[in-house]
Amino acid sequence: MIYFIEDPGGAIKIGYSGRDVMARMNAIQVHNPRRLALMAMMDGGKDKEREMHGRFVELRIGGEWFRREEPLTSFIASLPPFVPPPKPKKRTATCKMSLQTKYEYFLQARKDCIEILRHLRAQMDQRPSAQNVLPFREATRGRSTR
Repeated sequence: MIYFIEDPGGAIKIGYSGRDVMARMNAIQVHNPRRLALMAMMDGGKDKEREMHGRFVELRIGGEWFRREEPLTSFIASLPPFVPPPKPKKRTATCKMSLQTKYEYFLQARKDCIEILRHLRAQMDQRPSAQNVLPFREATRGRSTR
């Protein structure tokens, strides 16, 4: 795909991208402080790009950049204008459960949390207390427990 990108300073880039033209334009934008605009696109490969560069060689500024003058502006005007693809709509998650069903789920989750807390409390109650652990620590002080 051959693309024509306009720089507000009066330059037009004639380039080729075998993939996503918008991604290519964004990559070029990173190196340009002014906001670039995609003017038009046309079918073609590297050979067509070279042909376009040769056709407008008298307007070349440097590399793939050309002055925004005739006959280049007329040629671009004859191409279909670039229409950006529509932005995808954001999908929002919706829950189609009834309020009663949501309430029932909440109650079940609450019961599950209470059960987990009871289980943790029982485990803590089964752990040795600090009073039982201290005599063991004092008896083994200074000795390696490995």
